[in-house]
Amino acid sequence: MKSKAKKIDTTFLTPLEVYSLVVNGDLKKFPNGYITKESMKEILRYVILEELHMSREEICHTISYPYLRKYKLGGTRRAFNSSIFSLITYCFP
Repeated sequence: MKSKAKKIDTTFLTPLEVYSLVVNGDLKKFPNGYITKESMKEILRYVILEELHMSREEICHTISYPYLRKYKLGGTRRAFNSSIFSLITYCFP
């Protein structure tokens, strides 16, 4: 028998609230169509600057898609066409 997972309406949640639900396991993954450059920019800036406290040099030398997967952000490659350079320059101008 399948377990019934409760549905969470993410319509009115901020990107950081949705990210929190993904990290906590309340959502298995980001909702379809949710990953955009703007939503990922807000989440990435928060994670990298506020949670990881990385300097600009650390960002340039550390950030990669395998690294982002550790923080449940592997889907960002869709928003940035698999270009880590595009991601970094967009999120950290």
